[in-house]
Amino acid sequence: NYNYNYNGDKRRVRNPKIAEIISSALSTYPPKNDNTNQSKQSDCEEEDDKKDKEDFGRKKKGGIMIDEKSLIEIWKQLQTVPNILTLSRIFGTPLLSYCILHHMYTEALVGCFLAAGTDFLDGHVARQYPETQATVLGTYLDPMADKILINALAVSLCLDTMLPPSLVALWVLKDVGLIVTCYRAVSNQTTDGAAIMDPLRTQLKVTPTTISKINTFLQFTTVSLALLQPAILSSDLHTLSALLPPPQILDYLCW
Repeated sequence: NYNYNYNGDKRRVRNPKIAEIISSALSTYPPKNDNTNQSKQSDCEEEDDKKDKEDFGRKKKGGIMIDEKSLIEIWKQLQTVPNILTLSRIFGTPLLSYCILHHMYTEALVGCFLAAGTDFLDGHVARQYPETQATVLGTYLDPMADKILINALAVSLCLDTMLPPSLVALWVLKDVGLIVTCYRAVSNQTTDGAAIMDPLRTQLKVTPTTISKINTFLQFTTVSLALLQPAILSSDLHTLSALLPPPQILDYLCW
């Protein structure tokens, strides 16, 4: 038996000529450099770690990066009955604003009552069937839909000189401040860089307070009263004008 050695790799063969041929062949290859390989491997690991940290930083700061699994879950939750009703309220808001700006007050008033009906119905369904119809996404969408509807109608009525600009500006600024504050609060409590409203990783629910519900009711009542008088006077229901509340009530609600 004859030995040959190449960079610490010891082998044993029986034929000396074969050992000589193997040794000469191995000598033509460059020696292994473990330090270089380890250095390259460490550099690659550092680059991967740096990239992961950058991705995590973008997720943590932006809070909008959602993976495919989360998108599937969002789409699944959007197909529940309460969320479909909520989306119909959001998508119907531009139509109601169009009716107000084009003096179609009766249609706008009917649309407001339909929107109020969907608001009641989606909450009722979610409470009756919490296991299948109550979703994390719905706790965000429902108050958002209310704010979009009320502020869009208020701005339209303001442009039509039926609500004071100072009141409408107060409403818009208040709701913008609430949305920003809510976003920052949820973002600070969201772990592992999960996206805001990600139903798989962000299990935080937005629950409106009693004061918020009363405020929303008063806002909707103000918008409805502002539409009621022109809707009756512009239609064939002039006989109902005697049932209209005095204008002072709308002034009180605005204050």
